[in-house]
Formats: sequence, C-alpha cells, structure tokens
Amino acid sequence: MVMALGGMMRVALCDDHQMMIEGQRHVLEAMGHDVVVTAGNGRDLLRQVQNGAVVDLAIVDISMPVLNGMDTVSQLVALSPKTKCLVMSMYEDPARITEALLSGAKGYLSKATDPQGFREAVRMVAAGQSYISPGLGYDVVLHGGTHVVGERVLSPREREVLQLIAEGYSDKEVAQELGITPRTARFHRDVLRRDFGCPTTADLVKLAIRHGLTEC
Repeated sequence: MVMALGGMMRVALCDDHQMMIEGQRHVLEAMGHDVVVTAGNGRDLLRQVQNGAVVDLAIVDISMPVLNGMDTVSQLVALSPKTKCLVMSMYEDPARITEALLSGAKGYLSKATDPQGFREAVRMVAAGQSYISPGLGYDVVLHGGTHVVGERVLSPREREVLQLIAEGYSDKEVAQELGITPRTARFHRDVLRRDFGCPTTADLVKLAIRHGLTEC
C-alpha cells in the first residue's frame, strides 16, 4: 500500500456516532485528505478493507458495538500492516492507553480534544510518529499484548465473545458472527463464567462494561 500522492491520505473513520464521523470528515477534508471508508463498528471496517478498500490512516473509536476499537486495531494492523491507526476515546486512563498502543495504534486521542489537537494528531501519526493527547498523564510501562482483568488474562477470542455476550448475542449468534460453532461459543461463555465468578449472563455483561469492552 502506498500513500496517495501529494500528501493526501485515504482515511477510514470508524465510530458508532454519525455526528462524530461527520465532524472528523469536515476537518480531514479541509486538510486535503480523502475519507474513503466510514463504518459504525469494527467488523464493518474490517470487511471493507478485506473487500479492497485502501486505507492509509484509520481513526477508530474504542467503544463500539459488535467489535471494539482495541480488537479492530489489532486485526486491521494484521490485515493491512501499512495502515496507521489513531484511537479516539472518552476514556483517559493509562491502562486503556497502554492497551491501545499494544494493539498497534500509533496514537491515542481524547474525544475532548479540540480541532487543532485533532489536526496535530493526524499529522503526527501520518508521519509515523506517536501521539498521546497532552494532559492525559500517560506514564505506563508496556508489558505484553494481552488484556488483563484482575489476575486473569483474556485471549483475543475471549474478548470478542465477552463483548458480543454483553451486547445480547446468543451462542448461535456469537458463533455466526465469529465463524465458530455454537458449541465453541458456549464453551467460551462457560469458561468466562467460571473463571470470573459470574454465575449469570448479567454478571458477564457487568464484567464487560466494567472493563471497557462495551458501553451497553
């Protein structure tokens, strides 16, 4: 993948709030960039790239339905290694910043950032530099690429399953979304219940919300 000529970038915007997408599009187009993909969740973004969309920069919200921003970034980087990713989030805690960078993001931008800060983040990430919103107090040592909940480490597949459970998917629907069997989906659900002491699906939903995998 080669960046478009003249410094113009082909940009993907991934956010479940259309007003956020339109605001970003306005700023990016004023900068001379081309928004070639918009998506309301990570799974949709990945499908469009798999279907041939060429993206130089992806701006991805952390909290989205179906597939959250962390997993979207890690899968997008694997699918299209030359695509640079900038994460935007309402969360400003160091743990999420760390995870975003470990997932493959080049930058982490607070949704409270003004247009000038947004433009600066885009310029820096496009140039291959890292960017963290000023004032977030980021001072974290990176220590491996997994999502930690208490003493238990979630695999990427468990994280996907937990998010879908929290969003009300049945085992059959989880299986269809992830391309696994309903039996495997049930197995993951049972393991999560056992390991985190969550006897009911409602407890799993609370777990997912508490650790930022969904806003449901």
